[in-house]
Amino acid sequence: MDLNRNGMLCLREFRYALTKIGLSKDMEDAEISAIFQELDHDGCGQIGFREFVAATIDSQKVIVEELLWDIFENVDGDRSGVVSREELACAVKAIDSGRLGEEY
Repeated sequence: MDLNRNGMLCLREFRYALTKIGLSKDMEDAEISAIFQELDHDGCGQIGFREFVAATIDSQKVIVEELLWDIFENVDGDRSGVVSREELACAVKAIDSGRLGEEY
């Protein structure tokens, strides 16, 4: 929400963007400011496009890692921390039979 169209987001614009997408309602101003400062890598008081993209990529990495961990936990039936051949075979069979996400 680059309101002044300068290619950068100031804290006010960042707060406005969070409000528009419904994320700021449960956040304190101090929390929003802390997130903004975390994204403002060069400390100039604005978030540039590269900083925004970097933050987006980082958040996508976290989402992917969480998804992979969930998958691993589902496949690791005995919770040993290691996926055995048998557990992997059961997971593949579940995928093949369309029972993905069910207990196998």
